[in-house]
Amino acid sequence: MTFLFVGVDVAMNTHLKAVKMTVKNRDPVQLETLSIRGNNIRYYILPDSLPLETLLIDDTPKAKAKKKEAARGNQLTVVKSSMKQYFTGTSVNVG
Repeated sequence: MTFLFVGVDVAMNTHLKAVKMTVKNRDPVQLETLSIRGNNIRYYILPDSLPLETLLIDDTPKAKAKKKEAARGNQLTVVKSSMKQYFTGTSVNVG
């Protein structure tokens, strides 16, 4: 499977575009967009070359959160935007 990573929401629902899937013994299928429901995802296998130390640093200005949940949402947005920058334009092969 090759695709461009668009984003992941709080429920781990994953959104992809320009998807090309190849199933064993079948012709490749091309899709404009594909969303995968979060509960169907067990884990992501990330390449060793992914600079997690850089991508997971929260360098955005701190906003005062009214609730703990709001603070968690802000952190997720930072990680999501960092991952989007890395994966945009990158093909990923899924075994």
